[in-house]
Amino acid sequence: MKLTKSILAVSISAAIIISAGCSSGSDPASDDDNTPTGNVGNDSFSVIGLPTVAEWFANSGTGNDSTTTVDLTSAGLPQNAFAGSVSNKNFTPTSGQSAAGFVATTYAGAFDPAATTQWTEGWTVGLHGNDNVWEPATGVTPVADGTCPTGTTLNATESSLIVDANNNAMDVCDLAARYSADNSTITLTNDNIYRLSSGFPGTIIGNGDASDGDTTNDVNVSLVIEAGTLILGAPQEALIISRGSSVTVNGTQADPVVMTSYSSRPLPGVTATNGRGEWAGFALMGYAPTNECGTPCDVAAEGNIGSYGGTDNTDSSGSITYLVVKHGGNDLDGNGNELNGFTLFGVGSGTSIDFIQVHKGLDDGIEHFGSSDFMSHVVLTDNADDSFDWGQGYTGGAQFIVAKQANDDGDRGIEADNDKNDPTAVPISQPTLANMTLMAADNSAETSADGILLRRGTGANIYNSIIAGFADACIDIDEEATMDAAHDGNDVTTGYTGVLTIENSFVDCQVDFEEEDQNLDGV
Repeated sequence: MKLTKSILAVSISAAIIISAGCSSGSDPASDDDNTPTGNVGNDSFSVIGLPTVAEWFANSGTGNDSTTTVDLTSAGLPQNAFAGSVSNKNFTPTSGQSAAGFVATTYAGAFDPAATTQWTEGWTVGLHGNDNVWEPATGVTPVADGTCPTGTTLNATESSLIVDANNNAMDVCDLAARYSADNSTITLTNDNIYRLSSGFPGTIIGNGDASDGDTTNDVNVSLVIEAGTLILGAPQEALIISRGSSVTVNGTQADPVVMTSYSSRPLPGVTATNGRGEWAGFALMGYAPTNECGTPCDVAAEGNIGSYGGTDNTDSSGSITYLVVKHGGNDLDGNGNELNGFTLFGVGSGTSIDFIQVHKGLDDGIEHFGSSDFMSHVVLTDNADDSFDWGQGYTGGAQFIVAKQANDDGDRGIEADNDKNDPTAVPISQPTLANMTLMAADNSAETSADGILLRRGTGANIYNSIIAGFADACIDIDEEATMDAAHDGNDVTTGYTGVLTIENSFVDCQVDFEEEDQNLDGV
């Protein structure tokens, strides 16, 4: 997809304001719900002289450029990020952001225009012409010898699977339903293939999912996954790391760890189904805060997989490097109670996540419930719902995100909330996101909605990003509480809270900006 229309380039030092006159497809005269605090009725907008969102977005800050084009090539994957003449476009992390893992950049989008190869090459699926990211790990000679690691058992019905063109096989080892021996380590070696425990909810590491209000009896179990390991699941089966336990995914660019369904196993001679929702997905549960916490903090996780939450923003659920999650997001009970490809429940900043792809999920690619983790080098492709989703007080961060919506059922690039029932609940969602490239589906007229939807009181601080091609709007800001997150009711020159900002970013959609007053119940 090549964008030939002009890109609106922005360098914004203040927060986003939506006026009563900015909506595309909404009725400003009846939009009382969207009036910022401190004003009486929509007439106050004309009194204090607030511009439309498009005018404000274009004219705030310095270095705005409406004549630049961005080339999105190779099936929608930008080979060249924007490094043009917009002044003041550098992203320089603050001390707090630097501690989280952000790095300074001089370009917009997820890709460095000076790089000879891009960071997505060599380990992702569905990009660069690569449709299969798994084969036996470098240096591993496949052999089926009937031996499985401690804590796993040889599959009783299918003890081995062919893994290469020479008919070499590996043992198939079953994981247990739960690992709960305190201070124990389960290591999944890359000379076997692993299957999750049969049936709902799959395999749980630890026992911190219990909603007993007592963290002193939570055990510490470590799951270690070697580079090039393949893990398979079936419907209603997830891999869940509960509070107090951890996972270490030791993938590499040459040998990523792959989690996918048995139906879509990437093995020779297998006609993969390549569908969505063929297993339940990967989930981390931690002690980090969520704005749904009571005393004690036991919040029921989506999917009925247990409880999460706590008071430790620095909690660690482990480290993840070079992981590909495919075909997940299963509807666990047939009533729409889904996990996502990768779901993070109350995951703390001590968790390290770098180089992860979620591909062809049934629900969202990645969703945060609360959480304060930082992740980088994130690829979200062909997922059926939103690519990146958050709510319930998500205060973490991410840098270098590329999201390509599905042609058949893709929705939003980002769907962002604070809390549906109480948009002022604390902590308020306010992640920091830098260097994103969010792209609609190729046939975006019907299958991709908003690039970024901000609603229900969420904040966000977004830098150096590109949002392009979405059929509804590039940026959609909804509801009074979300307006208040950006603006406290004073005039256009003062009063910004900084809870909602976008700086040095570029939009190019059929409608660039939108605000709506809609009934979001059940959404």
